[in-house]
Amino acid sequence: MDITFNGHNFNEIQKYDGYKWILKNMHNYGFILRYPKDKTKVTRYGYESWHIRYVGKKAATQIYKNNWTLE
Repeated sequence: MDITFNGHNFNEIQKYDGYKWILKNMHNYGFILRYPKDKTKVTRYGYESWHIRYVGKKAATQIYKNNWTLE
Protein backbone atom coordinates (compact mmCIF):
# COMPACT_ATOMS: atom_id res chain seq x y z
CA MET A 1 0.00 0.00 0.00
CA ASP A 2 1.15 3.55 -0.54
CA ILE A 3 1.07 6.14 2.25
CA THR A 4 1.05 9.93 2.21
CA PHE A 5 0.37 12.80 4.59
CA ASN A 6 -2.54 15.15 4.00
CA GLY A 7 -2.45 14.76 0.25
CA HIS A 8 1.21 15.68 -0.21
CA ASN A 9 3.27 13.94 -2.87
CA PHE A 10 4.45 10.46 -1.98
CA ASN A 11 8.11 11.42 -2.25
CA GLU A 12 7.68 14.19 0.35
CA ILE A 13 6.55 12.07 3.30
CA GLN A 14 9.99 11.57 4.80
CA LYS A 15 9.91 15.28 5.75
CA TYR A 16 7.22 14.68 8.38
CA ASP A 17 7.86 13.69 11.99
CA GLY A 18 5.07 11.14 11.78
CA TYR A 19 6.98 9.28 9.09
CA LYS A 20 9.88 8.68 11.47
CA TRP A 21 7.44 7.09 13.90
CA ILE A 22 6.04 4.90 11.13
CA LEU A 23 9.50 3.62 10.18
CA LYS A 24 10.31 2.75 13.80
CA ASN A 25 6.98 1.10 14.59
CA MET A 26 5.34 -0.35 11.48
CA HIS A 27 6.85 -3.79 12.09
CA ASN A 28 4.82 -3.94 15.32
CA TYR A 29 1.71 -3.92 13.14
CA GLY A 30 3.06 -6.32 10.51
CA PHE A 31 4.31 -3.85 7.90
CA ILE A 32 7.69 -3.31 6.23
CA LEU A 33 9.11 -0.68 3.91
CA ARG A 34 9.03 -2.57 0.65
CA TYR A 35 11.80 -0.78 -1.23
CA PRO A 36 14.31 0.68 1.27
CA LYS A 37 16.97 3.14 0.16
CA ASP A 38 19.85 0.90 1.26
CA LYS A 39 18.50 -2.20 -0.52
CA THR A 40 18.22 -1.03 -4.14
CA LYS A 41 20.98 -3.41 -5.27
CA VAL A 42 19.09 -6.31 -3.71
CA THR A 43 15.54 -5.36 -4.76
CA ARG A 44 16.66 -4.01 -8.13
CA TYR A 45 14.02 -1.38 -7.62
CA GLY A 46 14.31 2.31 -6.79
CA TYR A 47 13.77 3.61 -3.27
CA GLU A 48 10.12 4.23 -2.45
CA SER A 49 9.62 5.88 0.93
CA TRP A 50 5.84 5.58 0.60
CA HIS A 51 5.47 1.91 -0.33
CA ILE A 52 4.78 -0.39 2.61
CA ARG A 53 3.68 -4.01 2.59
CA TYR A 54 1.88 -6.17 5.10
CA VAL A 55 3.82 -9.37 5.83
CA GLY A 56 2.51 -10.17 9.32
CA LYS A 57 3.91 -9.18 12.71
CA LYS A 58 6.34 -12.09 13.05
CA ALA A 59 7.91 -11.69 9.59
CA ALA A 60 7.95 -7.88 9.79
CA THR A 61 9.72 -7.96 13.14
CA GLN A 62 12.31 -10.42 11.87
CA ILE A 63 12.91 -8.36 8.73
CA TYR A 64 13.17 -5.16 10.77
CA LYS A 65 15.53 -6.56 13.42
CA ASN A 66 17.85 -8.09 10.80
CA ASN A 67 17.71 -5.16 8.38
CA TRP A 68 16.48 -7.47 5.62
CA THR A 69 14.18 -7.04 2.65
CA LEU A 70 11.78 -9.55 1.06
CA GLU A 71 14.30 -10.61 -1.54
